[in-house]
Amino acid sequence: MYSVLAALLLIHITILNHISIFGFKPDLILIAVAFFALFFGSGVGLEAGIVAGIGKDMLALDYMGVNTLVLGVTGLVIGAMRAKFFKESRWTRAMIVFFFSALSMSIHLFLYNIISNSSDINFINYATSPLLPVSLYSALAAIPLFSIMEGIFGCKAPQDII
Repeated sequence: MYSVLAALLLIHITILNHISIFGFKPDLILIAVAFFALFFGSGVGLEAGIVAGIGKDMLALDYMGVNTLVLGVTGLVIGAMRAKFFKESRWTRAMIVFFFSALSMSIHLFLYNIISNSSDINFINYATSPLLPVSLYSALAAIPLFSIMEGIFGCKAPQDII
């Protein structure tokens, strides 16, 4: 798990800068946290979220700990709700990543505004500019990335279940 998170963080900060669409790139780290939470439960989701958040915090020009908190809670919640999802469906996975990407970005903005004691960023502008495009791009990127990670970790593919 740690190797995959480190590799995705490296890809996120290097390669994705060259394949961004209109300056937006998918959140590979959140996709990985969602994968670990869906397939391995809330404990692993929380652990993956905390580890990924620490890595993201170390490389971000942001308040230290915000990414750790947001990704940790995201992994915990997705893992706790995993029994309610049909995780074998590609569209369910994409919708989970879209929703939690938008939610985590919203929480991140909220925490940033509280910590900085300012509301310089308007939520409506934030929702139309980075929030929706990044969430949509992440949801689309989750479809192949989940399949790759299933192969790496030996999870059951949809055809194995039918």
